[in-house]
Amino acid sequence: MVSLEQRGEYLKGILENEKFLIFYNFLVSNGITVIGESTPSADVIDDDFKDILGALCSSNVQDFQTNYSQYSSRTPSPTSPFVNDDFLLFSLVIGVEKFNIPKEWIEKVLQTRKCSSNDCNQCLTTFKNILIENHNSLDNHFGIVLMYQSILKEDLLTPVNKAILFTGITSSIFPSKKSDFLNIIELRSYDLLINEQLIGGDSKYQEVRLKIENFEKRSKQVALIIYAILYAMWLGLVYFLYHKFEFIEKFISSSEAIFGFLGFGGLLALFFKREEVVAFIESRISNFFLGKHRKD
Repeated sequence: MVSLEQRGEYLKGILENEKFLIFYNFLVSNGITVIGESTPSADVIDDDFKDILGALCSSNVQDFQTNYSQYSSRTPSPTSPFVNDDFLLFSLVIGVEKFNIPKEWIEKVLQTRKCSSNDCNQCLTTFKNILIENHNSLDNHFGIVLMYQSILKEDLLTPVNKAILFTGITSSIFPSKKSDFLNIIELRSYDLLINEQLIGGDSKYQEVRLKIENFEKRSKQVALIIYAILYAMWLGLVYFLYHKFEFIEKFISSSEAIFGFLGFGGLLALFFKREEVVAFIESRISNFFLGKHRKD
């Protein structure tokens, strides 16, 4: 859940970082303006980044193409700073789509990038899917798509996926990501989704969100039942094997040996790992009915 205290602490950090601040203001204004003047940065990429956001805000295709051409003249490699800059890549993807610029170079950049974390993989996958207009892929981070659609003034996410995004954000303690890019995206996504609820009291999104929340409660109950059945079946199997096969009964000479041979360790693991087992079963149920519903 995005509490006021957590939000305040994170926003304080944003105010102290020029790049985070102009990007957050860009999202808050839905890509209309970048609020506030800033002093020139020693980081050339950050200066270019500001120019690109400015071109997007003013819908100035020439300014965007000027900056884009400078980047597209470079050969990307996995270690290139611009290849691994989510803030920059997101703005370039928006510009390519907004101004109908050929996608070959930015696609090559995304193919070049190598990820070693879930945050990076989610960003990379979502950027690629935006370029092929696969906005509702269950592998996407829907917050990125929501920001993309709010800036381009399009309606791309289904109510179900908006509900999944909202549930994912509110079921985690903010900030839940190691990536500042994703944390800023989720912070603004939360605001937009809350605002949509307040404005559209009977929106289909709210209806679907409530259904998903109810489904998750029921899936937890079903998971507990399945766990109990599995535990009982395992106990029954131990009892059956011991009494059914004489050679096993003869082989085992003590109660300790019985449980050790037929699964005492497994029974203990199943009992003491109850929460983990139930959570696993619950995730399988959600995946089967809702797809890859990520809470992380």
